[in-house]
Amino acid sequence: MKRSTDEIRYLILKLLSEKRINVEQIRKKINTSLQTMLQNAEDLEIFGFIKMYEIDIGKRKYRELEITEEGKKFFESIKKKFES
Repeated sequence: MKRSTDEIRYLILKLLSEKRINVEQIRKKINTSLQTMLQNAEDLEIFGFIKMYEIDIGKRKYRELEITEEGKKFFESIKKKFES
């Protein structure tokens, strides 16, 4: 079943509302591809709803995401739509 971009972004914000978490853990919990996860995370960061922290580890990057105060407000406003 294909999910909308809005639903994926909602799920990302929902997970981040609980705690700071890395990209791979979120990807597994919402069951989506890494590319989809990163694109939506980058968009949410542009909107100012999350902050992405990157650490270079050799040839790879370790990324953690954290929700911002603006993101918490936005999540609360859209929560009713997805949880009804």
